[in-house]
Amino acid sequence: LSRKDPAYVGRAKEVQKAQKAIEAGECPEKALPELAPVIETIRANYPALDNNFGVGSTIFAVKPGDGSAREQAASCQKVLGGWANIANEYATKRYRSNLINWGMLPFLIPEGELPFKNGCHCHTCPQQQGICTRLQRYAGCVPIPTVIRLW
Repeated sequence: LSRKDPAYVGRAKEVQKAQKAIEAGECPEKALPELAPVIETIRANYPALDNNFGVGSTIFAVKPGDGSAREQAASCQKVLGGWANIANEYATKRYRSNLINWGMLPFLIPEGELPFKNGCHCHTCPQQQGICTRLQRYAGCVPIPTVIRLW
């Protein structure tokens, strides 16, 4: 990751500060001010949300998981606060499984022009997109609405 985008690690750590603020009962917008309008929009759409949400970073790769360090790749992303991995396809089922085992969402999008750019914010509400049911199969948990910073 650091070869493709040298600033990734630093930016991921900034996003991670916002999640740590949430876990400490503090305001994530103070830890990462650029989240203020994103969180405001989410709270407008989900008024009962209160502070029951999380913030994480993600990466996009065309076909990740064909290298010799698949387990390390997934764990390194998670240690840096990664919550999702977006790809056109995964090279192996094992890499996708490693993502899930590390608690990250493996999203697939069709090939073509990317619907986002570096630095975008997106959110997913698992109940609306069927993610909740799929995650319950893998992890036995009900996820909360999530803000993901795309790197």
